[in-house]
Amino acid sequence: MLEIKSIDAYYGETKVLWNISLNVRQGELLAIIGPNGAGKTTIMCTIMGLLAPKRGTILFERKNQEARTLSGGESQMLAIARALMSKPKLLLLDEPSLGLAPNLVTSLFQTIKKLNKHGLTIIIVEQHVSQVLEAADRSYLLENGSIILEDTGSKMLSNPHVKKAYLGL
Repeated sequence: MLEIKSIDAYYGETKVLWNISLNVRQGELLAIIGPNGAGKTTIMCTIMGLLAPKRGTILFERKNQEARTLSGGESQMLAIARALMSKPKLLLLDEPSLGLAPNLVTSLFQTIKKLNKHGLTIIIVEQHVSQVLEAADRSYLLENGSIILEDTGSKMLSNPHVKKAYLGL
């Protein structure tokens, strides 16, 4: 699935990777271990394209695909992945389920819940009202540019106005 052949990588004039070759097969979990400063993060940055190798090649099925050619769902997943790479303290998600297949929406919300349980603060704007309120600790209802209701996610789910206007119940 991914093959790295004889890459050398530098930070400025400092050579960090020397003739690195490795591969990973589809479905495999590959560990790269070593002490601090060994080059583990540099390998990852090179694989992700954040650092260009001075020599060698990286072979991967979608490496050259431009983000603008991704499907809507793939674009959403890429945007979330890119946001998480920066290890944010606060993650803002604007319609993250837009364009995703229903089974991926469920998976997305499971992932969002896990990220939150691990301490990531999240603000999410979402049209899948029932799923987002099930995940939310607190919620605000915004109508015509004004906040008209604030409550827990579970209480908002049982609010008669929310049930009628947003859940079709």
